[in-house]
Amino acid sequence: MRKVMILFIFFIWYIKTKDSENKPIMLYFQGNGGYLEKYMNLFNLIIERVDVNIFSCSNRGCGSNIAKPSEEYFYKDAHVYIEYVKTKNPKHLFIFGSSMGAAVAIDTALKQHDHISGLIVQNAFTSLKELSRYSHPFLNYFLFDYDMIIRSKMDNESKIKNITVPTLFTLSEMDEKVPTSHTRTLFQLSASANKQLYLSKGGTHPNILKNDDGSYHKAMKKFIVTAISIREKNIQKAVERNPNTPN
Repeated sequence: MRKVMILFIFFIWYIKTKDSENKPIMLYFQGNGGYLEKYMNLFNLIIERVDVNIFSCSNRGCGSNIAKPSEEYFYKDAHVYIEYVKTKNPKHLFIFGSSMGAAVAIDTALKQHDHISGLIVQNAFTSLKELSRYSHPFLNYFLFDYDMIIRSKMDNESKIKNITVPTLFTLSEMDEKVPTSHTRTLFQLSASANKQLYLSKGGTHPNILKNDDGSYHKAMKKFIVTAISIREKNIQKAVERNPNTPN
């Protein structure tokens, strides 16, 4: 008996009309409960200020996506999304994830390491286990093993150690859901030789742009430009070593 996987997907494309084919593509994974309509302003600002194309989809169980959510299928859906984006033949592809979406972004970056120019993780947790210890401290008195009740691992801590592409970590100082220490820990553990950390002093968990003075997008654009330069230099070195190496 064959297993059939059905994906309920709502696609959204934001493409700049001017010279859009030469722009980097940013694959964006939103957080828990995210639906695309509420990210319209975020996407528009990134397109305007960072100068990239954006591709994103509703999470399972959110917005137009009525499929049942699970960690396994978040990752499987992400594989479908990035394979679709790759058919657009982008010269540079970036993966960006916020909160729970950062876990999907990290997992995808690990699996698609050779196909991306960079990774952006925002207000990320080290793992769901450690986040649960923070959000439900009373369980510490009753449980010796959180694995007994937490089926989803989303172990960003172990995965980030094996990702070497340029990585930007952004975090909100006033984050009320995920301690800033989690993103700082991921930054320290990151295997990337080209990693950056950006702190939004007025930002909250759902709104990193709160009281922003424009520095958020400036930091993102600077990172994108730097990551592109690094990838192009690496490609050139590979070509010089082996002229048959594809770009």
